[in-house]
Amino acid sequence: MSSIIKFLYPILGTTVLIVTFSVACSTYYFRKQYDDVNSLLYQKDSLQKNSFLKAHYKNGDIFILEENWIYDSTDQYISGKGTQYDFNRKILATGALRLAIDSVAIFETNKRPKERIAGLAVVTVLDALIAIPCLLIPKACFGSCPTIYLNDDSDSSIPDAEVFSNAICPQLEYGDIDALGSYTASSTEVSLTVKNEALETHCINQMQLLAYPVNSNESIYQSGNDRFFACRGNIPPQNATGPEGEITHLLNKADRLERFSLASDQDLASKEEIYLNYTFDKPVTNPGLLIHFRQTLMTTYLIYSALSYMGEQAGEILASIEKGDISSHEIEKGIYKALGDIEVFTYNEIKKEYQYQGKIYETGPIAINKELIPLVVEEKATSLNIKLVMNRGLWRIDYAALTNMVSQVNPEPISPYKISSPGMTHSLALTILSDDTKHWVTQPGSEYTVVFKLPLAQQRYDLFIYSKGYYLEWMRQSWLKDKNLLKLRQFIKNPSQYLKDITKEYKTYESEMEREFWNSKINKNSFSHESY
Repeated sequence: MSSIIKFLYPILGTTVLIVTFSVACSTYYFRKQYDDVNSLLYQKDSLQKNSFLKAHYKNGDIFILEENWIYDSTDQYISGKGTQYDFNRKILATGALRLAIDSVAIFETNKRPKERIAGLAVVTVLDALIAIPCLLIPKACFGSCPTIYLNDDSDSSIPDAEVFSNAICPQLEYGDIDALGSYTASSTEVSLTVKNEALETHCINQMQLLAYPVNSNESIYQSGNDRFFACRGNIPPQNATGPEGEITHLLNKADRLERFSLASDQDLASKEEIYLNYTFDKPVTNPGLLIHFRQTLMTTYLIYSALSYMGEQAGEILASIEKGDISSHEIEKGIYKALGDIEVFTYNEIKKEYQYQGKIYETGPIAINKELIPLVVEEKATSLNIKLVMNRGLWRIDYAALTNMVSQVNPEPISPYKISSPGMTHSLALTILSDDTKHWVTQPGSEYTVVFKLPLAQQRYDLFIYSKGYYLEWMRQSWLKDKNLLKLRQFIKNPSQYLKDITKEYKTYESEMEREFWNSKINKNSFSHESY
């Protein structure tokens, strides 16, 4: 799930000022009027009985439409009765209104959106539709972007990839590459199952399979800047230790027996170190460190906390992203920087010190990532000591092996040729994925089979999935009561202090979150995305 943590900073400076001004200047009746109307929309009884559609225009205007609005797919507009407010939330018009969809940055609604509206809509969902585990720990609900399964069956529980985790709104759309693993083709077809297993709207712009044929003694790994290397001869650590002591048995096999730690009792930004020792019979000429990893639920908890602090103004904040109130350097600030990456150091025997080699980072607590870090080491070395520095309680590591990097390669991109769901072929979705200006939109509980054709049958391939898109998180009714704009401001402006202040709250739930997270996953049998 990248997460909103990386992107809230540039917005809140503006948004909090707007909200604070609206409270301080209560003599301005139009401000109070809009705030009252907006609050009314999100009251429990109103959410349950009345449907609404709120549109944030790119010029700052807001439209609130009552029930029974009409969508015109030909001319791309929405019509209905409601009220239009300007940037200052002064009433501009009431009664019959007409909205041009191309002028809308973000929609908000409390009903399942359809047609083109869905790809721009932040949905507020009633607690009655949320799984019981999600209600017990509301900030540990299952959340992800599209989850990808290689040759999925009904017993599959852990996806092979979760894609574009950082793209929390259209403006932040980006392309993402994830490893799927090895696959031996009995025919030229390979099928991926694409699921929406969370309370989110997924908007997929592109999807391609990246395939490279390999021999039995060879594997392809992905490194930084989307480079790929053919590697041979993985060497597990002879010894691995962490603050808790010996952990070699957890890191010497890719078996999903992960090494992880609990967060500090004092500060969620506390660091820890892991030491790895490798020995080999002959020098490794071009070594790389292969790490299998994912995140714990710390980032999930922080993401959902931030959303809950926004309350009913989440749509306004996301709309401000869409309107361009962001600069690229601001995106990298905030809690992401405070939590940090997994940093890799190697020990230099001549200088008697650890030297920095690189870092890895991937948001998401669901699928295991597999990434390679090229290393620069002394010639003719027959042993290597590596130090990993990371945030305590943030990372789960399954495997850490040294490997020989043989050559850089370029996997072949393959576009899908068929998309289907039980009893139905989705030719329109296939057409959409071939058009960079459109998005294939999926709703909670949806599940599709996407089929690709490989160049050769009876050939082993290492596979990766490239996907480009974004997603919109659905707001939970239970989050609205936690609205706290001052806390949200601290989250953005002073992340170091925020991580200290929220530590006690997080530690209350930490040991139970993993179980409740997986128990709240949505599937096509437990949630009807068509009926909501």
